[in-house]
Amino acid sequence: SGLGIDGISGATIAYLPPVVMPGGGGGANDIELGIGDLYVDVSIGPELINAEAQRGQLAAATRVAAAQRASFYVSTIVGASLDVDPATNQLIVELGRDPQVAVQVVTTDDPALAILIRNVLATLMHDLLPVLLSDAVEGFQLPSFDLGVVGPVPPGTTVGLENVRIERQGRYHLLTGGVRQGSLP
Repeated sequence: SGLGIDGISGATIAYLPPVVMPGGGGGANDIELGIGDLYVDVSIGPELINAEAQRGQLAAATRVAAAQRASFYVSTIVGASLDVDPATNQLIVELGRDPQVAVQVVTTDDPALAILIRNVLATLMHDLLPVLLSDAVEGFQLPSFDLGVVGPVPPGTTVGLENVRIERQGRYHLLTGGVRQGSLP
């Protein structure tokens, strides 16, 4: 599959699920999203590698003429904050734009270029991961439950939360609010 970046194509495999941890930012709604063991296999165009070589003021001998294949693992921790949109009753996740990123190159076509390729990949992942993650975790609809399936109430009777607030108690975030009754459309 394509990664949506000019000069690079490849595929990813997530070996571990993402984890949500209490944030270190000091705010009640701060969290951190962690991803580990994300395996990526890519083909990197020579223009990206040569641009990194030029930035690092490396010798002309390190310039490449053809795409280089590389496989690597990336792990990241991205700061974020939680909020609730009362108009849509959604839990909103706002991701930070400066993740901690670690890249471990496993294989490359040319082992002599491994450090250069690692630098290219670390820069790309630092810039790309917040964008990709924000598309994946932008918000979650808070559920309403159909009580008609669990008891003797009129069909379509629902219960859900209203006036939702986020409270932090130690390492946990709680969604609190009032209970509202409604009906299915």
